[in-house]
Amino acid sequence: MKLKFGVKEVVATGIGTALFIVLTNAQIPFGIIPNTALQSRVAVLTFFSAVFGPIVGGAIGLIGHALGDAIFYGSIYWSWVFPDALFGILMGVFAAKFAIKDGGFDGKAIALFNVVQVIANALAWILLAPVLDILIYAEPAKKVFTQGILAFIGNIIVAAVLGTLLAFAYSKIGAKSSSLSKEDEYLVTVHDDGRPEPLPYLIKYRMMRILTYIICFYLHHPAFSEGLRALI
Repeated sequence: MKLKFGVKEVVATGIGTALFIVLTNAQIPFGIIPNTALQSRVAVLTFFSAVFGPIVGGAIGLIGHALGDAIFYGSIYWSWVFPDALFGILMGVFAAKFAIKDGGFDGKAIALFNVVQVIANALAWILLAPVLDILIYAEPAKKVFTQGILAFIGNIIVAAVLGTLLAFAYSKIGAKSSSLSKEDEYLVTVHDDGRPEPLPYLIKYRMMRILTYIICFYLHHPAFSEGLRALI
């Protein structure tokens, strides 16, 4: 496994983190045990980790969860931040085998994707999260292991449905993009003087603009300033 962290990975980390934060409250509570829910942001973490590797996945899980907690809840619950980072790393380790970028995400790759996400979620939420809850916050064992099991169930459902769909759709689009001829890469221009810009650079440019809009929106969100104060 080659660990790569170039411009593309930096952009992916930024966009994935922003989406993860934005979707912090996009969830359906279980209503059985507090702080357990079906969380849509799990699909974002699963997808970006499986496509861009362990560094991107770990960074999104760590930074996205920490900032999401700080912005929306006023404090960071570290015992649940690290499990998301661990999940992102474990999913990312198998990114090459999933072959999502290469357009080979079907059949065995989808099966492997879901086997890995179930095991990664089990390690993160049935093992690591409860243990950290006990060690850091002295929470009752019965409570935190129940929370961990419910979080595990919710996460594997979201990852299996939304995560798989995102990966499958991206794989098909990515396969078409990678089959472009050299001439096709220069069909779009972004310069005023008409000079052509390669399609990959245009995509990165658009992605950075989207990320900028998301950040600007949250700079004006009242919860953002409260979250920053909590971090400071």
